[in-house]
Amino acid sequence: MSTTIIPATWMRGGTSKGLFLNSENLPQDPVARDKLLLAAIGSPDPYGKQIDGLGGATSSTSKIVLIKPSEKEGFDVDYTFGHIAIDQPLIDYSGNCGNLSAAVGVFAIEQGMVEVDPSRANLPDITPVRVWQTNLSQKMVIHVPTSDGQVLYEDQYSIAGIPNNGSPIKVEFIKPGTKNGTVLPTGHVTESLNLENGCQITASLINAGNATVFLTAESLGLIGTELPDEINSDTALLEKVEKIRCAAAVAMGLAQTVEQAEKQPGTPKLSFVSKAKTYQTTQGCSLEANEMDLCARIFSMGKLHHAFTGTGAIAIAIAASIPGTLVADILEKDEDDSEILHIGHSAGLIESSASVEKIDGHWIAHNASLLRTARTLMRGEVFIPDHYLT
Repeated sequence: MSTTIIPATWMRGGTSKGLFLNSENLPQDPVARDKLLLAAIGSPDPYGKQIDGLGGATSSTSKIVLIKPSEKEGFDVDYTFGHIAIDQPLIDYSGNCGNLSAAVGVFAIEQGMVEVDPSRANLPDITPVRVWQTNLSQKMVIHVPTSDGQVLYEDQYSIAGIPNNGSPIKVEFIKPGTKNGTVLPTGHVTESLNLENGCQITASLINAGNATVFLTAESLGLIGTELPDEINSDTALLEKVEKIRCAAAVAMGLAQTVEQAEKQPGTPKLSFVSKAKTYQTTQGCSLEANEMDLCARIFSMGKLHHAFTGTGAIAIAIAASIPGTLVADILEKDEDDSEILHIGHSAGLIESSASVEKIDGHWIAHNASLLRTARTLMRGEVFIPDHYLT
């Protein structure tokens, strides 16, 4: 039996894991490439386990990252993200993964695509990796701590949802809005979405990081401190959230119809927010209201995320900076408060920041960033029987 063998790296970035490959090692035909990537991860799997592949059977672990040296002037690498459905033969290339973006910088350095200058005197050094994000046609800069010409892993920075510490990697999004720079796809800070059952719901629609729909927890009949197990066991709520997400996709111009939006489960993301309040995290620790600026939860691929997406943290920081959005309205921050937004999610806290300005009546995001950790978990080869690819 013949087998296709592809070099690959398994990496953690933030609170996600994914299979990283040099896209130059893959078939150039998109159909053949995607068959190979689906087989590598183990999708589609009607059992929902991805046992016959490398995926972890969650939205945070069923991901692929394709990287190659960039031919674009001013960039080091091109980065393409694919979110792989578990039970369908589907790879959604419509968005980005903010968490795995941190690992893109690490991969680029360790694969020799970006050279580290070992002569720098300051320790640790910061090596910037200039990334062209192909899914969204946007610029990113990943600021990777390095030492003695290598990626620096030894540090005491921690992120909620990951048990071990690492070095802080700044993930910076440059002009993370749409092609014309705006972040409000409809031009309004809130929109009334019409659902198929005739109901309406008020949302703030932000196109930055990934396109994201923001609702109040109250509008979903929730408190805001719910944890994933509670939400993900509520089939009726998940179905309602998906209908809202699809309606928002149409309103944002991401899909022409609800049916088309259903076939693009990766974007937009949907998040619900509430005022800061004390609750128990998934780790069983008490997170106090005075430690955060607001509570937030976010859905990914039809399920509530176990922590918070990196791109969601970018979108919420931008929404918080625009008066009149649902996010800004629930904040209780003074003008003198820190520009860093502290977001309470299921696993703890995530921090993000954004620079936003209103120009000629349009809200423009200049940049936005968050800190993550990342590391290489394994390097090797992926073995795929050729009959899986027919």
